[in-house]
Amino acid sequence: MAQHAEGGRPFERARTELLFGEWLRRARRRAEARTHLHAALQVFDRTGARPWAVRARMELAATGESAGPAPVDRGAAPGLTPRSCRSSGWPRGT
Repeated sequence: MAQHAEGGRPFERARTELLFGEWLRRARRRAEARTHLHAALQVFDRTGARPWAVRARMELAATGESAGPAPVDRGAAPGLTPRSCRSSGWPRGT
């Protein structure tokens, strides 16, 4: 973790936090794991890294703790992939 402290690369640090949290959980150190998993989840939610956020939420659930619902992306069109959004001009006027 110390190597990430100076790097200014929050996504990479969050991935490391997630992996360490997973390792701690598997080592039956659930309370310690939660700290790292929550830190990772905050970054993943903030940056829109949904697959990583889902993984962090699943790991938190495995520790016996709920992370709450995923934030709603109010800018996305329901049912459209990012590519579909771009090709359809969503949001209108772009």
